[in-house]
Amino acid sequence: MNTIWLSGTIVGAVKPIALPDNPGAQLRLAFSNGGGAGFTDVTVFGPQAERARLLMPGTKVAVAGRLRFSEWETSNGDKRQSLSIVAGSLFELTALAEAE
Repeated sequence: MNTIWLSGTIVGAVKPIALPDNPGAQLRLAFSNGGGAGFTDVTVFGPQAERARLLMPGTKVAVAGRLRFSEWETSNGDKRQSLSIVAGSLFELTALAEAE
């Protein structure tokens, strides 16, 4: 499996995902994209999700995981696609920077 690493800043509130046996969380990450900004959704599970739920917008993080491709059709018949990340690891960078 290929792993993607991405660092950026959390934008918006981290949303809990209610699963019976495996807690989850979803967050939106803003990252630098060749002079502009890019955004992607990140989903984490287990202990990583429990930690992610404590993070606030503006927190800098790094994630490592796999890409998830989604494709759907709107009610108007328009085709849509998106890429998101299912993270196996999440690291808070803001706390590291403040400790230095």
